[in-house]
Amino acid sequence: MGQEIGNVGLLNLTKATEKSISGINKIENVGMILYTKDNKHLISRLNIRNIGQSVEVPEEYSVINGKLTINKGFFR
Repeated sequence: MGQEIGNVGLLNLTKATEKSISGINKIENVGMILYTKDNKHLISRLNIRNIGQSVEVPEEYSVINGKLTINKGFFR
């Protein structure tokens, strides 16, 4: 039996693969899903119920979720 996950604020699938999601049977209550054009097919394979919003992001984008400190080193 695979993993069942519930109550996810942000589900970031931008780097997800068939292999990385293979052990998940179901996900419930997701606030937002981030995905790319090349992996949006994974959303239907995850059997996700109750999605607030889904957003396609370009593959070259990096998603930072949490605190980010920007200083001189960041821009180097």
